[in-house]
Amino acid sequence: MKNHLLLEGLSQVKYNKADVDILEKMISDINDEAVAKSIPLARLKDHLNSLNDSFGGGGSADVTPFPKKLRDLSKNFSVHFGNSAASSFSMEYHGMGTRSWASMLAVRAFTGLMEELHKAEAEPYHPIIAAEEPEAHLHPNAQRSLFSQLISATGQAIVSTHSPYLAAMCALPNLRSLSARGGHTQCFSLINGLADEELKSLHRQVIRDKGEVLFAKALILFEGQTEDQVVPAMFERWFGVTAFSKGINLAAVNGRNYTPYLKLALSLGIPTVIVSDNDTKNGMSSKVDVDGQIAKIAAETNLDLTANWFRLEYLTDPFDFEAELVKSCDLQAEIIDSFMLMKEGFNINPHFLDAQRAKLEEKTNDQLIEEMRKAKTQYSGFLADVLIENKNGKNREAIVPQALQNAFTTIEGWLN
Repeated sequence: MKNHLLLEGLSQVKYNKADVDILEKMISDINDEAVAKSIPLARLKDHLNSLNDSFGGGGSADVTPFPKKLRDLSKNFSVHFGNSAASSFSMEYHGMGTRSWASMLAVRAFTGLMEELHKAEAEPYHPIIAAEEPEAHLHPNAQRSLFSQLISATGQAIVSTHSPYLAAMCALPNLRSLSARGGHTQCFSLINGLADEELKSLHRQVIRDKGEVLFAKALILFEGQTEDQVVPAMFERWFGVTAFSKGINLAAVNGRNYTPYLKLALSLGIPTVIVSDNDTKNGMSSKVDVDGQIAKIAAETNLDLTANWFRLEYLTDPFDFEAELVKSCDLQAEIIDSFMLMKEGFNINPHFLDAQRAKLEEKTNDQLIEEMRKAKTQYSGFLADVLIENKNGKNREAIVPQALQNAFTTIEGWLN
């Protein structure tokens, strides 16, 4: 726990002469008692007294387990922590996370002390605390607590982090993102001019539940719950690895409101693809709605919507994702298998399951699509498993919609 600020803070711990005499007398008594009650220490003192012979009887040996002078206490300053005073032990024996946290709190404490000293001397004082990944080895709630303590300290705190928990607690205008593309590293921040309600919307819709998007190399956005389960499986079939292993985030916006996600991502240097449904709901065409959002962003901001940073893809007209899987990708067999996996969790009677499969196989495409829409949150996870297993041996182009193929190809280009 030693650092320059800590040592400087300890140097400010002072006592008056009377207190020094009293405290040093107490330390002397403790040293005498510790030596007297320890056979090895007492024997050591006796042996060291033989040094008198070397100095003509004028030397004196003294064994002091504790520093004799009060001014030397800071040289062996330590912090003990535990569930109780009886069970506490030195910080050096705690885990790295606890040690790091304690160091940050010690810095915070002495920063406050030095602020008071500067105020007393009418001197300006504005400390800057820089912390590199203070979340290391701490569980999420401890990370949040530490961040709150850091930003409430005197002066300014600059924190580098890979923790979505810390990033989610930071005021969005204070976020900075460092992104390396094309051999150059750039610093990005949220665009200016966002209204308070927009900031609240960004935090509510994106940061609170999907803070990990802040650390993505690229982002693919889509509309709903089925895609949230199935697109990661399609990504894995296409690339042969998971999305997160490539640093790619896949996020459902739970509707058509892509604007908050796109503003945040492009502001912070995260290239983004939108793969939108192409149907009509409540009298509003998806294409008209989403095209309008993009046009509004282009008119009101200076965000880069060129192919280097952004791509917009639509599913086949007039399909939503469920219809795309059935009518464009011909995944009826895989979808039926996913429904059967779901049903096996409720009933293992083979006759019942055979009857259920026969019913599904008799359905028309439109009827199967309706079944999918009614059970989005139930069957889609099973469909992801079926696509990964690929027992029918289909190639990747056969199971991935063209719009997603285009998105994946774009992502490959960005990454390279």
